[in-house]
Amino acid sequence: MKLNLLFLLSLFVGFFGLSQKNNGYYGHKGFLQVETVMNYPMFSNIFALAQGNEAYSAGTSILIRKKDNFNLGFRVIAGYAIKRNVAISFEYGQDYSSVYPGKYPNIFDDSGYGYEVEHEMLDIKTNVFIPKIEFGTSKALLPMGLSHQIGFGIAYSKVQEKDYLYRYSYYDNNLYSYISLPYTNYSTSLTDSDPINFKMLNPIKRYVLQYALSMRSPISKSLMIHYGLKYTLNIGRKYEYNYSNNYPEENEQYTYAINQAIANHRLYSIINLNIGLTYAF
Repeated sequence: MKLNLLFLLSLFVGFFGLSQKNNGYYGHKGFLQVETVMNYPMFSNIFALAQGNEAYSAGTSILIRKKDNFNLGFRVIAGYAIKRNVAISFEYGQDYSSVYPGKYPNIFDDSGYGYEVEHEMLDIKTNVFIPKIEFGTSKALLPMGLSHQIGFGIAYSKVQEKDYLYRYSYYDNNLYSYISLPYTNYSTSLTDSDPINFKMLNPIKRYVLQYALSMRSPISKSLMIHYGLKYTLNIGRKYEYNYSNNYPEENEQYTYAINQAIANHRLYSIINLNIGLTYAF
């Protein structure tokens, strides 16, 4: 009888311990993840060139035609495995990229005076907030292993105000051509000012639908290396300028063009690679 009780007790203890291990990686259900995200803005570059936009990067004292070659960012993710193959998480991060603002629209007064501007690419910082749910196979042991992640959140993109390089080209009605002035810098210009009114550039809000495929490979009982792909769709309002005002004040038309350029840039940022570390607790 005592042997049977000891046997049943040992089975119960063993089953209890096994069930605890099966619910979470080594019993760890919570996890904290830090990662780098990166992408090549291929679609953004293609559509920008298709619309006649040329990218400029500041050289020593001139603007150099250049594409936006690589964008980086980071993510911090906190999650919890509610079942061995289901987890919930929240993702926060920032993306750093560049957007070409386009040439300032040709504006003429009654005397035939007009101008346009070549401008350095604008630095953009985007804050991302995404609640997510993760799924694994029936034999998964989250947070370890392969998981499919679906999330819906929000992103705010903001132009970073700094010393950009630009050049005005004034139109001479007598010569029927543009005369380019020397390059100048936003902070040191005495006679001209940057055509971009940064105070009018509010954060651009986009709704983010994300699907991610992630693999977490253990390197210890609490630490894992993870890597994968994130597919994102950024959606939101379209920015259009009301042309009822022939002479827009405070660079309104240029502001709308920049807002739409940022919105398009987020729309075309579809695929991101990610790699980082996961700590399970």
